[in-house]
Amino acid sequence: MTTIKRLPQRLFLASFPLVWLLYGAAGLGEIGFLPDVLSPLLSFLAALALLLAGRQSKAYRPSWYLLAAAAAVWGLADGIWAVLEAAGRNPAANDPLNLLYLVPNLAILASIAFMAFTHWNRWTSVQFALDNTALLLSFLGLFYFAFLTPLLDSADLGPVRFAVSIAYILSDALILTLLSSVLVTLHPRNIPRTVVLVVAGALVYTVTDFVYVYQDWTGHFQSNQAIDILYMLSFALLGFAGAYFHYFPTSLQRTRERVVSRYGIINRSLLLLIFPLLVLFQQGLTAAKMGFFLVVLSVHQGISIHLRGRVLRSIAEEENRRLTARMDLLIADRTRELEVMSQTLQNLIMRDEITGQFNRKHFIEALEKSIAEASEGVRLWFILVDFDRFKSINDTYGHDVGDTLLRVIGRRLETLASASVSLARLGGDEFGIGAELPANEPVRDLVHKIRELIDLPVTVGKFTLRVTYSIGVACWPVDARSRSDLMRHADIALYEAKKNRSRRVAYFERETNAAVERRHQLDLALAKADFDREFSLVFQPQCTVRERRLVGAEALVRWVSPEFGPVGPDEFIPVAEENGVILPLSDWISRKAVGMLARWNLALRR
Repeated sequence: MTTIKRLPQRLFLASFPLVWLLYGAAGLGEIGFLPDVLSPLLSFLAALALLLAGRQSKAYRPSWYLLAAAAAVWGLADGIWAVLEAAGRNPAANDPLNLLYLVPNLAILASIAFMAFTHWNRWTSVQFALDNTALLLSFLGLFYFAFLTPLLDSADLGPVRFAVSIAYILSDALILTLLSSVLVTLHPRNIPRTVVLVVAGALVYTVTDFVYVYQDWTGHFQSNQAIDILYMLSFALLGFAGAYFHYFPTSLQRTRERVVSRYGIINRSLLLLIFPLLVLFQQGLTAAKMGFFLVVLSVHQGISIHLRGRVLRSIAEEENRRLTARMDLLIADRTRELEVMSQTLQNLIMRDEITGQFNRKHFIEALEKSIAEASEGVRLWFILVDFDRFKSINDTYGHDVGDTLLRVIGRRLETLASASVSLARLGGDEFGIGAELPANEPVRDLVHKIRELIDLPVTVGKFTLRVTYSIGVACWPVDARSRSDLMRHADIALYEAKKNRSRRVAYFERETNAAVERRHQLDLALAKADFDREFSLVFQPQCTVRERRLVGAEALVRWVSPEFGPVGPDEFIPVAEENGVILPLSDWISRKAVGMLARWNLALRR
């Protein structure tokens, strides 16, 4: 099955050697008009294959199209040649036809030049052009000294035909120069078959062209003989190369040397030494001939040494640019890593571990900054939210449920965050909200939204929870002049809200602050009080109504503080109950009362 599928490929590839062999046999056998038919046929067949190769290629598409044009024009010219011969005219003397035959030379030259100069860097192209110039001059010198000089006097050509012949020689010399330069640059093991076929076809064409000019000048040219068979061999090779590349494409670009090395330069320099040797074996070297080749070689080597220095500097600069670019990339990657690490660390410092909201430290810093930068006519409100009996939720449902509850409520409160409103978890079950509002804008709307968000039930797994809360509110600069006072006063308001649970929200008031301060000072005084010196008992007798008989006495405690003077029981007893002083004080009262009762009983017995 695979063989059947590949049959058209094999037939197309086999058509080039088959048609060429038929043409050669017909030409040498002088079989009538058959050579005149096979020659255009082979040329047009080669043009078709080269067009297909051009469609397959990307980097060298123009080269393939130029070769296709060369084959097509040659086929057209051969067709005209056959018509003129059939009409009994001499095609070799037809100047327009000779000019048409020059077109394939120029097309092949352009194709090889494009292939030679594509994908070289700047200084490599300059060196390559220098090498080709030196080789071209050597080619022309060899042709002039060895072949042209002896023929100039004997050649009987018209001016147009002579000029076209010179153009043939120049184009062929350029083609040979470029082919030689490219071949000595490439490593033999890296050359694919397609390149070998193209180079072989171009070499056969140019060498045949030199021979044609020589035969034309000496009058020995005959059509459809060995010289034309060689011409058609060149187009058969080019056509086969195009067909082969179409069916088996290879990367021609990879065969090129991408780096600047001494390999091609040295080989091209050695190639220059061949030409004076050829002249020596052909006719012998004279001083003029030796001087010509020495000048070409010396100029070439001098400029090559200069270019080599430029190339090395260019390579060094390119390497430095690559290293710099690599270092820049490494630095950029490292900088990004450090930025990510810094951001992660910053989040750890600024964020609460459970809820992800800002923590107390960051919130305090932001609040101090807002107070320091606050403009006139702006008020800063601090709203402190505390959940009632949150410990019982942790004890009843577990800490995981309690943490989830805090996260859900934290996300709800975060919906209020904006450029003027910030949120933080201050610790435990406390959230702090800072709001920067104009003096004429009340904070009650924001407090109302906070209450609405917290009042919504929270579902955690199979539990649906509702939390109760207390809110304390304080304002800067109305209620406080510093950040610490602002937070302390909000805490005082929160305490008042907890005392009056029906309200849930309390705003700081100066009177409340004075009472709290008084309670705080009494708390400190009770903690260090000397019961025997500062406290005393008074007894209120208890009598029957009818007999007016004494049946007992009520012991009442009194406190005379060295710092505050007499303090009423209604004021210090609640404080003692809160701070725990009530227990040792009760023991002291009991001992004193029992002691007094014992003394009274002893006095009555006497």
